Amino acid sequence: MSTFAPALAEFTITAHPPDSLKPVIDEAVADCLGRILIGLESFNGRFRDELLNGEIFYTLKEAQVVIEQWRKHYNTKRSHSALGYRSPAPEPIIKMDQRPPTP
Repeated sequence: MSTFAPALAEFTITAHPPDSLKPVIDEAVADCLGRILIGLESFNGRFRDELLNGEIFYTLKEAQVVIEQWRKHYNTKRSHSALGYRSPAPEPIIKMDQRPPTP
């Protein structure tokens, strides 16, 4: 049995919520979807402005490599205003003497 089972036992999840909750649920879902779409539009705009408008790809492989490098930079090093100008997932720094030995 899951450790969450006792806590979840007190909640009833139903596919048919009471009519009084439907407007609240609709508003919450619409708000969540709106935030997701705004984030996607922002990403797509930055992707076009920062990468695609300044590159000419001559092969599919070149496009894959350059886009992957940009994606890694965007997700690990580039600061984001929504995160207080911090990077979303900084790469860990491992000192040379702490690295596992190579086989």
